[in-house]
Amino acid sequence: ENAEDGDIVRLMQDIPMDAPDDPEIKENSLYPLSSISQDITLDLNGKRICLDQKFVDQAIPYAPLLITVQNGAEVTITGNGTIDTDCGYNDVYGINIIQNSSVTVENGTYIGSTTAIQVTQGTLTIYDGTFIQGKAISEVLPEYAKYVINCIDKYFADGSARIYAKGGRYCFDPSAKPENSEITYVPDGCVCEKDEASGYWIVKQLPYVAAIGDTQYYSLADAVAASKDGDTIEVLDDSVGRGIMVKASDGPKKVTIDFNGRTYTMGGPAVGSTGTESQAWHIEKGNTFILKDGTLDLLPEEQQEGNVGKMLFQKAEVQSFFIQTDIEHVDNILDNFTECKGNDGKIVTL
Repeated sequence: ENAEDGDIVRLMQDIPMDAPDDPEIKENSLYPLSSISQDITLDLNGKRICLDQKFVDQAIPYAPLLITVQNGAEVTITGNGTIDTDCGYNDVYGINIIQNSSVTVENGTYIGSTTAIQVTQGTLTIYDGTFIQGKAISEVLPEYAKYVINCIDKYFADGSARIYAKGGRYCFDPSAKPENSEITYVPDGCVCEKDEASGYWIVKQLPYVAAIGDTQYYSLADAVAASKDGDTIEVLDDSVGRGIMVKASDGPKKVTIDFNGRTYTMGGPAVGSTGTESQAWHIEKGNTFILKDGTLDLLPEEQQEGNVGKMLFQKAEVQSFFIQTDIEHVDNILDNFTECKGNDGKIVTL
């Protein structure tokens, strides 16, 4: 309550919170036990915030909420502590983000029974941490694992509630459209994979693989989409990515892609005209792309996402591409592309 903007609030002991026995509290309502309205760093310092375990065998008629972050506050949580809502079969919430506030999680453990962190209006950004269900709810409602972190539906739909999982370990797949939307909790530039040994879904940030000037991109396709006439795209690392398409309406533009000796492997999904997406690269008339000092490849067919391997380049204008190194493992290199010479499955320099 006495904190000011910029303060670090460090826990010196565990904090078990009391759920008041007050008949004025509306049944089944979300009732906050504390609030944060300042821009602070909450250092859990290895300690635990929870509901007092004397309530484990009691039925609380409402849903206690440990912390409300409100009034546009910007809060960073660090210190490898625990926010634990597990309390028998009671429905308990850890943090609720309201009024366009934001919470950034750097580390720690967050136990949801049902929800560890909810976004009503605002943003939650996660760089690391472990997010799991409480013991009781995991036994009776394991399908509720996706609610350990959660946005209120109507505010997610209008864009005023967002979760950005850029790291961390989860008891559910945060990339599996948890809000029934094409927008997931895992943003561009990150990947989510299941660790079979632990059972957790692990989110990791991808490295930057391309740059235009000082602006870096997580995929070559994104860099191509952002490029303007006269740009040079510098490839920073080997990568596997989706097909690359430049429509006639995107140009005219002339762009150089300097691979710096690196390899771009197309794995899908494919690009092309609607209904016939089968190309790894689709560059339409009016656009000139100069590819230099690198290697292009395709994943084996059984590893591709969609049908990529039919054709490498299609609808390329004469002299759209200058290839300075070989392209390997491609069955069908050219279509309507007459100024390059094919030789044993490779494009050679003009």
